[in-house]
Amino acid sequence: MSRENHDLSDAGAEPPAPRDGPNASGPAFEELRGGLRSYLRRRLRRAEDVEDLAQEVYLRLLRFTDSKQVKSPAAYAFRVALHVLYEFNLRQHRSPITYNSDSAAAAAEHLPDSAAPPEEIHDQLLLRATLKERIDRLPPMQRLVLLLTTREELSYDEIAVKLGISASTARVHLFRAMATLRDEASKQGPP
Repeated sequence: MSRENHDLSDAGAEPPAPRDGPNASGPAFEELRGGLRSYLRRRLRRAEDVEDLAQEVYLRLLRFTDSKQVKSPAAYAFRVALHVLYEFNLRQHRSPITYNSDSAAAAAEHLPDSAAPPEEIHDQLLLRATLKERIDRLPPMQRLVLLLTTREELSYDEIAVKLGISASTARVHLFRAMATLRDEASKQGPP
């Protein structure tokens, strides 16, 4: 069965139109349908969004009336898909911001005391800078495991999956990092 005789009843489309541009019911577009879905699927986090965005691409192609200006229907269709993806991502990032008073109160507890004397603030900044320098000098894998454990609060098993190592290897890297930091602190004094 050729592409032109392909049954389109599942898409609810009419029989194919002559091949003259990026018409969403034409054979040129039929050849792109699977490729467009694959293109969208690779660039989206949720599979549910693929069909919605594919439908939007089809609608835009149907609305386009000046098909004689299009030299390459495939390139045009993928360019439309790129624009649809871009607009979709913009909408996703512009989602409404919700205010959580509990989170704000918890964050406020970690703010430096505004009444703290400048010497104390200076000491805190110096302590942070020194600790950062010491962590930066750790071997890369030890530093990474230490940061994943402390900042992202991942378990050894989660770190193992993320880095492609075993949980016991992750634990060894963390213990070595802590030992190195402890040794530096004892040799050079606290940060």
